Amino acid sequence: MGVASDGTVTKSLTEVDKQPLEEAKVKAKENYGCIRRNCTFLDGMINGGHLGGTVPLTKSDVKTMHPSS
Repeated sequence: MGVASDGTVTKSLTEVDKQPLEEAKVKAKENYGCIRRNCTFLDGMINGGHLGGTVPLTKSDVKTMHPSS
């Protein structure tokens, strides 16, 4: 892990980091139904935030990440 003079933090994933992420990915695929429906599941950027916040979104809300009602 490193911290730059501007406060930027960089950290590479270790094997210890990767194991729980792989387990979480399997659970997410199961919960979303990707295994049953054989859909594509792509790894993306790891982000500690939650884009949707705590507001329930419908499928039509996902494009803007704002609830329609």
